[in-house]
Amino acid sequence: MFVSKYAPLTLSEFVGNKEAVATARRWLGYWPKIGKVLLLLGPAGLGKTTLATLLAKEVGYEFFEVNASDTRNKDTIIHQVAPATLEQGLFGSRRLVLIDEVDGMAGNEDRGGLQSLVDVIQKTKQPLILTGNDIKSDKIYLIEKKCKKDCTKLVLNLPTKEEIKERLKLICEKESISANDGVLSRIVEIARFDIRNSINIIEQVGFGKNSINDNDLNLLKGKDVFLKENDILFRVLKSKKLSIALDAMSANKSNFYPTDLIYCFEENLPYIYKNANDLAEGYLWLAEADKYASRIKKQNWFYLTNVAQCLASISTAKTQPINITPEEKFRHPQIGLMIWRGKQQQAEKDNFCKMWAPKLHISWNKMKINYPIYLAMICNNT
Repeated sequence: MFVSKYAPLTLSEFVGNKEAVATARRWLGYWPKIGKVLLLLGPAGLGKTTLATLLAKEVGYEFFEVNASDTRNKDTIIHQVAPATLEQGLFGSRRLVLIDEVDGMAGNEDRGGLQSLVDVIQKTKQPLILTGNDIKSDKIYLIEKKCKKDCTKLVLNLPTKEEIKERLKLICEKESISANDGVLSRIVEIARFDIRNSINIIEQVGFGKNSINDNDLNLLKGKDVFLKENDILFRVLKSKKLSIALDAMSANKSNFYPTDLIYCFEENLPYIYKNANDLAEGYLWLAEADKYASRIKKQNWFYLTNVAQCLASISTAKTQPINITPEEKFRHPQIGLMIWRGKQQQAEKDNFCKMWAPKLHISWNKMKINYPIYLAMICNNT
């Protein structure tokens, strides 16, 4: 994929936000004199994570990334995030710690997680970068308020048309694709000034060709070339026409990995498809999509088309109209929380086995394998 192939390798190749890049460089160079933490804010797709990665690479720091959306409570922040901010990297080098999507820490699941994050910021001994998509998020506001002296705030903006066009020209030259200035300008406008989506259009329209012209771009007219996750879910779940659902699946604004969308459908289907038969058929298509997604990991991206077709086919599963609107707020996948809960339950089981195995004069492994039997025996005798 062109997005990965032509990802910036140095800060000088980073597209747009030159002042913000210079400020980030200065923050890291003078750390911690102008703040222990750098708040990088702005819409998805501007390269916040890429900027953090390139900063660490430029100065030779070890890079450690944590996604705050998966770090939901006090315990996980204390045991996973805090140690990374207090310890040095390998061979005594400094470490740059990135906590991604802090505005994604969700609701009641936090259980003191946000306050623990504030404590981590105040005690960190390593440079710390926090990113967020929603500038007006309550969580961002709270972090700024409680860590005012420790924070340097940077808001990234969309690159200019000329900045994006310069990168597109470079890609076209390397791929031996001819495209004039007007065509490149139209591509930027169609992609709504999103560098990642602009590159995807070059790859999509220029596939197998040595030039791109206005007629090629006219094929995109009237289509939503890129959609957000919420829009994709709405169009697939609302429509009963497979063609509309397929168009939605091909207009993937955020370039979700297939399993991301599978988790989204899995989470929302029970709340949207009320008819049991419709729900069952929807899950059958979801299972097919998951099968092809696993083949992508093991074999190649050829199966991506199959995943999209299976997910789009969920639209044909319903026999009754679905009463949802474009403003519908779909549920966020809880897979991260489920994994965490599973690990917690496994840890409790391991601790139980380690405590009782010596008392029952059996090995820990035997206790673990026959856990339900021994648990019932212990409960009956207490």
